[in-house]
Amino acid sequence: MSTPSLSTKLAPPARPIASADGPIRAVTFDLWATLIEGHQRGSAARDVVRSNALTHALHRNGSLVDHQRVQEVMSLEATRWERVWRERWVTLRNPERVAWMLQQLELPALSAALTADVCRAFDESLWEAPPEPNPGAREALQSLKNMGVELAVISDTSYSTGKMLRKLLERYHLLEFFDCLTFSDEVGISKPNAEMFLATLRALRVGPAFAVHVGDNPFTDVFGANEAGLRSVAFGSPCDEATWNVEALSELPALLKPLVAARLSPLSR
Repeated sequence: MSTPSLSTKLAPPARPIASADGPIRAVTFDLWATLIEGHQRGSAARDVVRSNALTHALHRNGSLVDHQRVQEVMSLEATRWERVWRERWVTLRNPERVAWMLQQLELPALSAALTADVCRAFDESLWEAPPEPNPGAREALQSLKNMGVELAVISDTSYSTGKMLRKLLERYHLLEFFDCLTFSDEVGISKPNAEMFLATLRALRVGPAFAVHVGDNPFTDVFGANEAGLRSVAFGSPCDEATWNVEALSELPALLKPLVAARLSPLSR
């Protein structure tokens, strides 16, 4: 299946942004802890895969660094990554992360080939206890698709890239539902930056007033969507700033159906 990527040229907005909320034409989704399980399950096993990969590459490069020391530096880097994400609204890519770890270990840079090997292992660590879809995800997507709305994913990425996360969605037969997928490693910014949402909607040719975003994070999902002019659905834990709150994805179709126009009108596109 081919879906638009925001690393390619986007179409311009089809019309001016409406000043009032209109019927819902598009629903965008967060990925982690919304459509799929959160990072927690399997995270320890994935950490081991990544630290083993870096230790092995260092040994191949002639640096016999203790594995425990590598794990310590990776933990420091994870804290740094989250701080940059929170403060700058960007997610550092794997090559940048590896370079910083080597600086902390006071070691020379790896060759391009070894760096690529490490980054590939980081990316593929997703398959160590891969996260599964949250209950009701496929059914909710199918119902919304049957209503005629455009569907998209807007997700920040960490060690696993957008390319790998597409494969995960394909594994669970969820990729087929989406008209666009936006990943932070591919566009160079992350939620709650409004452009993550607006660029996705431009690709869908739907204005913010006709879109709603679903996600679990009050800051990146609810605040980000609201700032971009979308309506928001907080998934899991209630959020006062959200337009709506749901405890289960199975609630979405009934919630949104009255707000979805029966027929797509050119004037609302």
